[in-house]
Amino acid sequence: MDHEKKLKRAPDVARSFGVSLRSIERWVRDGSLGFPQPVKINRRNYFDADALEDWKTRRLRASAGQAAR
Repeated sequence: MDHEKKLKRAPDVARSFGVSLRSIERWVRDGSLGFPQPVKINRRNYFDADALEDWKTRRLRASAGQAAR
């Protein structure tokens, strides 16, 4: 079995969410958001692509639940 994780660079994560790199840095520091923590490789931040998708799905579901109220 292949258990290799797919990693995304921080600038690519920012681009995919349509926010600045600085926003991603703030999300990482804000523990209440539960944003996936990066893995640092050679002073660069990388994020687990699956963890990002899970986080996005949870946020969308939470948002949809609040809108239904």
